[in-house]
Amino acid sequence: AGCVKCNFKTNDGLLYPLVGSLIFLYKPTIVLSIKDIKEVEYEVIAKETSQRFFKMNIKTNIKIDKSDKTEQYEFTNIETKELNIFKNYFNEKKIKLINLDQEDSD
Repeated sequence: AGCVKCNFKTNDGLLYPLVGSLIFLYKPTIVLSIKDIKEVEYEVIAKETSQRFFKMNIKTNIKIDKSDKTEQYEFTNIETKELNIFKNYFNEKKIKLINLDQEDSD
């Protein structure tokens, strides 16, 4: 399986879209089961530069403690050339994708 360079908080790492899960390596190692992902929001940033990036916020069904809040994971600094990989991946998994970028219509 291929991987994509990105950041989680201040940590550089690699995000692997696998058959049953998304895995982020290195620190911290994050394993997100596909069945736990509720929806994914993404937004293209740094449009004015030649290097375009997007960020992706993964919302899960995993409850935080006993509250109604659920865990979320934001991955940043992903090159836009990788966007279609994730669009296809989440569509194939039937996970809702929300485009937060107001200028694009898809």
